[in-house]
Amino acid sequence: MYVGLDQSSPLVSSVDVDLTGSLPALSGMPSAGVLDKSTAFFSAMGYHEPKNVGKMLAGHLDLEYKVSDGGFLRSITIGARAARRTENDNFVGTYWAPLGQPWMGKNFGSHPGDPTFGPGNIQYLNNPNVRQSDYEVATFPRFFGGAAPVPAQLFVASQSLMQSYDWYHMLKTYNGDIPNGTADQYWTQSIDQGLNKTESRITNMAAYVQARFAHDRVGFIPAFSGNIGVRVFRDSLRASGLLRTPDVANLALSEADSTAYFNAQQGLPGSSNAYPTLYGFTEDYTMQTRSYEYTRVLPSFNIKFDVSDKFIVRGAASMSTSPPSLNDIRAGGWIDVRSLPNPTNSLAPRILTGFAARDAGANLKPTMITSEDLTFEYYPSSSSFLYIDLFAKQIKDEPLFYSFIADNLPVPALAYADGATPPTGTGTPTTLDLPWLYLQNKSSPQKAHIKGFEIGGRKFFDQLPGLLRGLGIEGNLTYIDSSNPAQQANSVLGPTPPADGGLNPDGTIPQTYPNLPYSGLSKWAYNIQLLYSRGKVNVRLAYNWRDKALLSTNVNPLSYATSGGNPYTLNTSPTNFDSDHSYPVYNMVPAYMAAAGYLDLGFDYKLSDRISVSFNANNLLNTISRTLQEPVPGVFQPYDYYVSDRRYELTMRVRF
Repeated sequence: MYVGLDQSSPLVSSVDVDLTGSLPALSGMPSAGVLDKSTAFFSAMGYHEPKNVGKMLAGHLDLEYKVSDGGFLRSITIGARAARRTENDNFVGTYWAPLGQPWMGKNFGSHPGDPTFGPGNIQYLNNPNVRQSDYEVATFPRFFGGAAPVPAQLFVASQSLMQSYDWYHMLKTYNGDIPNGTADQYWTQSIDQGLNKTESRITNMAAYVQARFAHDRVGFIPAFSGNIGVRVFRDSLRASGLLRTPDVANLALSEADSTAYFNAQQGLPGSSNAYPTLYGFTEDYTMQTRSYEYTRVLPSFNIKFDVSDKFIVRGAASMSTSPPSLNDIRAGGWIDVRSLPNPTNSLAPRILTGFAARDAGANLKPTMITSEDLTFEYYPSSSSFLYIDLFAKQIKDEPLFYSFIADNLPVPALAYADGATPPTGTGTPTTLDLPWLYLQNKSSPQKAHIKGFEIGGRKFFDQLPGLLRGLGIEGNLTYIDSSNPAQQANSVLGPTPPADGGLNPDGTIPQTYPNLPYSGLSKWAYNIQLLYSRGKVNVRLAYNWRDKALLSTNVNPLSYATSGGNPYTLNTSPTNFDSDHSYPVYNMVPAYMAAAGYLDLGFDYKLSDRISVSFNANNLLNTISRTLQEPVPGVFQPYDYYVSDRRYELTMRVRF
């Protein structure tokens, strides 16, 4: 549950932010304003109660035939898998509701001259109807671990209220529009009418065959061993759910119709008495059924060459797959209209430009990953080794968040002619064939590429005397060069001039970041571990560092898809707002995890063959984690800061 608490005191109308230090410092919020009960109020709430149930029935069978102990072909293994999963999900999502708001009606009756009420239906915290147990003062002890000054103490929803999950009390007490009845009745009537349920059935069948082989040295070819195999699988899905259409009215199909309607409505001199037709939609739910299936073949090959007792070469090549998320391919979801205000008259009817679909399901393909590895391993002694690994991956059909226009689909609508408008006017049923803009995951049309190397090794100093023989060191260095050319990203400035009002003709985002890396991967990373292992004791002190890594282009609030799918208007002139100096930008700004290093400690002690004790300490340096945003290519700005804190864990394991 979420509960918002606002402060309307004029003493806290602004805040000072200092970004010159290692952490942002906030100030300028006096306690006299922040902790003024006569100006603080509960403003909004949210509640989420997912009800998802899934069942799976699965079975497998494996058979191995041992061919020989010394021949080239050693064994053959075959197997089969079958699984059937049914899932009933309720995607009602989070229920948001206003509590005290200045724009709401006076839901608690007339209260002239009562200072404990504010505009609309606001009840300030000093109102006798507000339970004192519903709020408390947050003091923020050890704010950012004591590394940053506490900006202020604040009124927040109390822990007892949050732990009660009593959403109905919040609505009943602070909203004022809740009818009589029980919480269950209101939930069923006003929040979840069972219209967001999706029923899915997924069937998976797979079979594989694998052959193991080996051979002794032949001339210059060293002894080798390995396996080769292939896996074939078939997935199928059938899902059903309700697709919601919007409730909206008074939309024109062109700027000319919008202007003409306003002129006729106002009876302006020289305007025509004829009203252009406006269009509207009524909320409706239509059963949608989705079904798809696919078959894939996944070969694999692994080989190891024993060049000498101290030198080994390994090679591998394989194909693997990852199925699409059930949430991405589910049936149901919702669509909404896309409209723009009349650019010459904001009072005229809005102009209908098409439809937007979110969470409406997509026929995604499984992601296919092709991998190649070549590793060289050197063992100079029984207590040390070195290795270098060269690797490459190609990723096909990866699900990426896209803005794109699909084939036009007719949508039922109501036409209102001769100036008629709902609810008094009677609309004529018709259909509109306009572009659909999808904001959801789509199978990538281009491959992503990953390549790099890793160098590492380990050494125990077993030549040292006594207890020092358990000392050791281990480390590795990784370099990754990756590219994901299909990932959409557009800067806050957009292209100049914008294409098709900011979007490409196919509805995709103009890519002003042409060389984005694969998300989640750092270009450089290294790990250093100090080890001690002797007798019953094992100790590890590890420092891990990684370079910045792309998180996404769709998690930043600067991305238009995360803010309702609407563009913002970029004005390049402070005085001229024509189309040459002002245009919409559909931006999707990359967000990154900043470079950081973490120090961890692990300790294990074996009391006996059955009892062991472990102690782990994480983030000993109390590293501050940061995220960055890249508003324009090559410019990285801080976005947020957070501390994971030091964490300690003590564990005892007992084997019976």
